[in-house]
Amino acid sequence: MNNSKKELYILQVACEMTTSQGGPTRSALDVHSYLPHGSHFAIVGNIDSSTESILSSGENSYRNLRSDFNNMSGFCLRDLPELIKMIRKSDVIICHGFYTFPTLISCILGKDKAVYLMPHGSLEEYQWDRSKLRKIFFDRLIKYSSNFKQIIFTCATIEESHSIKKKFQLNRVEVVGIAVDLPEIPMPQVKDKDATMNLLSISRIAPKKRIDTSIRTISLMRGTIPEPNLWIYGGGDEKLIASLKKLALELDIDKFVHFEGTIDHGDILNLFSKMDILLLPSENENFAIAVAESIAHHVPVIVSRAVALSSFVEENLCGLVIESSSPKLLKDAILKMSSNLDFYRKACIVSKHKLGHVYVQKNWNSVLGIPTKIGF
Repeated sequence: MNNSKKELYILQVACEMTTSQGGPTRSALDVHSYLPHGSHFAIVGNIDSSTESILSSGENSYRNLRSDFNNMSGFCLRDLPELIKMIRKSDVIICHGFYTFPTLISCILGKDKAVYLMPHGSLEEYQWDRSKLRKIFFDRLIKYSSNFKQIIFTCATIEESHSIKKKFQLNRVEVVGIAVDLPEIPMPQVKDKDATMNLLSISRIAPKKRIDTSIRTISLMRGTIPEPNLWIYGGGDEKLIASLKKLALELDIDKFVHFEGTIDHGDILNLFSKMDILLLPSENENFAIAVAESIAHHVPVIVSRAVALSSFVEENLCGLVIESSSPKLLKDAILKMSSNLDFYRKACIVSKHKLGHVYVQKNWNSVLGIPTKIGF
């Protein structure tokens, strides 16, 4: 008798795989590397050279269904036959992104297959009022499909799971996390209380990040000795960047606020080694990779309650949480943290393993029912 089990055909589906997409692309690449050898990836949108290089270096296969015309965005009917063929062949489907045509096709055609949906923040309450009619249509079709097949949601944080459950009360929701690299770095030296405080903002430049709050906070801290510096890294909306620079000039703090542009990932370690506190007073974040990377580099964080990792920050004491994007609240938190910075740094060291690939891969293995490798 042959007791060998049939190897699962696991298919990941994503509509866009470019580094400019930030967290969702990084997460999808990580999940692809976690899956058993022989898993597949169907990308039905744009893909850039960096993403292609990472996928090509891995053990699992991928197929860019739009390789003939990468300069076009979205989904094309020419992709459909090949995507349907891969969906029908698969045993398990993992979809990245929610309000996309490939996700809808995967749920409808998945039949008796298990379909795992990772919305990457698209089901956050903050997003509900945008493109309402389209979202109502998608929501109803997914709920209807859930009557006939196993549709499971996976997400990065407990906070994100709450938003999903409000819309899809009958579906199973699993928190798997998102991983960052954990560098081996020594315990930072105790900072001299008279040394200049270096505050970091590293993110896409967008209104919801509330970088204006961090700049106004520097203005409120005029007169403190020594006066802190704010280092702003990231690219984005050029008009917004210009307005933020203008704000720093108007507040007469431009010599303390430094706009550094984008940074290569290879320079991250050197950057964090010079920073004391990461600031993210955002209006909404379903995860916030910058926060996870900061903790991994032993740099404590101050985040708003709207950042999904805020519960992790509170539970592990690796930073402080403010209740709103208020410059005064942010100032008070900076002063509190700076008086005991060494405590928060040690808390980062103790808790950072929960943000690593080993921890997140175990979560995925558990959710998908894949045995964990011996010694893993």
